[in-house]
Amino acid sequence: MIELLKNNKFQNFIFLFLFSVSFLLSLVIFLMLSGYLFNLDQDEQISNLLSINFFLIVILIVISVNKIIRIFFFQKNKIKSNLRIQFTALFIFISLIPTTIVTVFSLIFFDQGVKLWFNDKLNKVIVGTKNISESYFNEHTQTIKNDILYLNNEINNEKIIFFTDKTRLSELLSYFVEIKDLEEAIIFERSGQLLAKVGSFFIESEPAPPLWAKYIADDGGIAVFTNDERTKVRALSRLQRVIPTYLSIGKNVDPNVLSRVASVNQAAIEYDNIEKKIDSFQFQFNKLFLAINFLMILLAIWFGLKFSNKIIDPIMEIINASDKIIKGDMNTRIRSFKGYYDFNILSNVLNKMLDKLDEQKKKLLKAKETINLRRKFTEKIINDVSTGIIYIDLDYNILLYNKKSQQIFGKNFKKDLLRKNSEIRDFIKNYDPLKQEVKQTQIKFFSNEKLKILNLKITSEFQKKKNSKD
Repeated sequence: MIELLKNNKFQNFIFLFLFSVSFLLSLVIFLMLSGYLFNLDQDEQISNLLSINFFLIVILIVISVNKIIRIFFFQKNKIKSNLRIQFTALFIFISLIPTTIVTVFSLIFFDQGVKLWFNDKLNKVIVGTKNISESYFNEHTQTIKNDILYLNNEINNEKIIFFTDKTRLSELLSYFVEIKDLEEAIIFERSGQLLAKVGSFFIESEPAPPLWAKYIADDGGIAVFTNDERTKVRALSRLQRVIPTYLSIGKNVDPNVLSRVASVNQAAIEYDNIEKKIDSFQFQFNKLFLAINFLMILLAIWFGLKFSNKIIDPIMEIINASDKIIKGDMNTRIRSFKGYYDFNILSNVLNKMLDKLDEQKKKLLKAKETINLRRKFTEKIINDVSTGIIYIDLDYNILLYNKKSQQIFGKNFKKDLLRKNSEIRDFIKNYDPLKQEVKQTQIKFFSNEKLKILNLKITSEFQKKKNSKD
């Protein structure tokens, strides 16, 4: 199990899986806070989801830190580990700045937006709109209450025998419907027996009045309700009769108005609920923004660690090849990298340079070998000559001499020859190499109590090259 946890592919799989779960969880929390998923009255559920989300983020942070520590402290190749850390830090830096800026400004704008939405002026507008919408419905309610109360009193004033004559009862009901500008009216018993009806109300096609309305009517009150299509406002009251008998009337209303009234009331209720919980709501949104910010940074870390190898491996191969070349292995060549066009260009250029260096090295070795042969040949000739030969540069350095010179001038002639003979120094000093001329002279001096004659000839390297070309 421990070996599995150390496996790089397994860690990448766990990281991507937890990241996906955390991201989807953040999306669900956002939809819940926005009201698109379930409803807003779920503080405890949202808090629990946020806690789970932050727990997943902590696990992702632990995985990332563990991977960075393993790279930095336990990788043998320090150059490679440093490069990976630098690439990862670059990814983090690139993602950290925009995500942090967006998060900070989002929090500021959200805070200002909340203050703008929940100010006193907007609250007054919502309350006023709610009152206006309710006043329309209350007006219809009060009107229909007055109408049913009037009809109830008029019908109750009739004799009890009047209820047995359905024709007269229907005519009376039609009269009241006409003068009160009603759309419908019915009289029915609790058993469902229809006594009279006027208008489009058919008890067979529409459901009976709600049970709670009958309870209100039995208590002597007036119940007001709408039909299922919300196109009519109806009222129900009980008539004064031994057999429970009810009177129901109805008026048409604009269904759009009723739906608007309901939606305004619902919006006002939701507004009040949100206003009461605005601090908790804002805190949850801030936590969600921070969670998303952490996720983006962790994703940048993962991309940095994941793709740094793809960039670093070719670089490390070039560095290793360079080390071998520095150590003298001129046969080393850099391979081509599949899918890396720029690195392939670099490797081709370096390989061409290595081919050129190898070719030049072979030429230099051959030239060196030729020079050594010439030097040995020259030394052989010089040493076999009976005359002393000395080679001096313009800085008074004796570069070459033969054995005969040492026999003639003594063992310490390299120190004494120029120090004791100012004529030699003056002759060399007065020579101008820019004139490209050959000068020669003879100098007489005593060495070991014997007269010596020194033939001096001086020429420039340029003159020698020119003569060799001629």
